[in-house]
Amino acid sequence: MNITRIFSDYANRAAQLVIYQRAMKKIAQQELSELVEYSEIHKNHQDILDIPRSVNNMYFYAAKDGTARLYGHNVQSVEDEKKAVILHKNKQYQWLLAEAYEAYEDFIEQSYAYMAFINNETWPLMDYGNINLRELKDKDFSYFLLQARNKKDKPHSMLKQLRKVFPQYEVLETQNKVNKDLKLIINMTEKFRHHIVHTSGKVLDKSKCIEDILKKTGVFNNGKYNTDIFDYINDFFGNEDLSNTIMLLEMQMNVGLPICFEINRLETLSGSLITDAHILFEEILSMEKELGISADTL
Repeated sequence: MNITRIFSDYANRAAQLVIYQRAMKKIAQQELSELVEYSEIHKNHQDILDIPRSVNNMYFYAAKDGTARLYGHNVQSVEDEKKAVILHKNKQYQWLLAEAYEAYEDFIEQSYAYMAFINNETWPLMDYGNINLRELKDKDFSYFLLQARNKKDKPHSMLKQLRKVFPQYEVLETQNKVNKDLKLIINMTEKFRHHIVHTSGKVLDKSKCIEDILKKTGVFNNGKYNTDIFDYINDFFGNEDLSNTIMLLEMQMNVGLPICFEINRLETLSGSLITDAHILFEEILSMEKELGISADTL
């Protein structure tokens, strides 16, 4: 195992998620086009548009007598179906973001383990557990990976140590050529992933959710924060009845030209995770070179 392989495996996972996203986008566009065409054909016949496009009944079978029992009934107009396509697409995007963050966490965990594997002095002693440090030279990568997996408060406890070992990483988190606060985006994506998995991608109190992200990033300052940062996070939520829903669909931009521009919110977040991972990849790659380590020696 080496850091090049670790980063390559992560990049491949991330790339596959982008392929899924683009396929989902294409399918949703096709479904919406069909519904828009149907509405256009019948735009002068409201009586037809008022007729349900779909009627669904849902049943389960009762354990005592085996009879079918109705538990759900749904009727959808063409407008209802349009909204359902959009919401379903967003739900799919939410789960892709959750997977993207989990892939990033796995990269951090493996990178953290690999760092100690090639240089035992990069971990705090508590990370090694109950072991004689002289025995470490005989341990393979799997030992360090197991210890990393047992570390508390992952990945933040690991990132904290990585910042100590690689000061340049901490600098590039906020001062970089892509003009992004990567630390903020990581914390935001982690928070979103939690709500996607545990609360169906919704939050009870959006303002509190955003403030929690600001606090974890260290930019809340006793209630005083940059409103531009607050607004940036807020842009990842819906409007009106979806204002507490994490919204990852593409945002259409009006730039005054006969060309459609859009912001891909999902790729903005998942791509930033890769940017952050790449910094660590290069830092650990430099450590390999300083130690005279190559793929042939591992």
